[in-house]
Amino acid sequence: MDRRIHRVARLAFAACVASCGKADRDAIVVADVPAPYRELFEGWVANDQVASVWAGFPYDRLRLERWCVWGGPNLGDLEFHRGGRAVLRGPVDGEQGAFEGTIDVFDYGKLCYALQKLDFEGMKARYSDEGFDVEESTLTATSPRGTKQVVDHGDVGPIGLWTLRAAFDGVRARIHWEKAK
Repeated sequence: MDRRIHRVARLAFAACVASCGKADRDAIVVADVPAPYRELFEGWVANDQVASVWAGFPYDRLRLERWCVWGGPNLGDLEFHRGGRAVLRGPVDGEQGAFEGTIDVFDYGKLCYALQKLDFEGMKARYSDEGFDVEESTLTATSPRGTKQVVDHGDVGPIGLWTLRAAFDGVRARIHWEKAK
């Protein structure tokens, strides 16, 4: 055990040393991030700027629905709204129900950026393996321009779609969920 900790410490130190002198290059990377998302990567948003940052995101609502075909359990219906409202219909800590929480501006903005970066708008409307007893998911993004929906039946869509679902799951895990009133 001690050898592994020592090894991890050496690797962390090596990574730190390797990153020295990268400040200029990192600043260029942040400068290359599109304007609506740049502040998210600078580490903070001033209180008087939060509303304008929310307003700059392209999507009003993001939704991920999952279910098992042929009568399996509802695996979750997750919604994130511009402004921070989060809604989950499905399991939380083993309990099925309707739950509410708050998504922060950083997570919502990074999900919007991921949708843009992974070309969600360019994905097909449906991916399917035509299997019967498989998981199906629907990812929906709603903007003032309209709604884009992508269905993945059998987890056969592109890696970008899988990555987006994983990102949604990561954000879901960070939210403190309470029973809906």
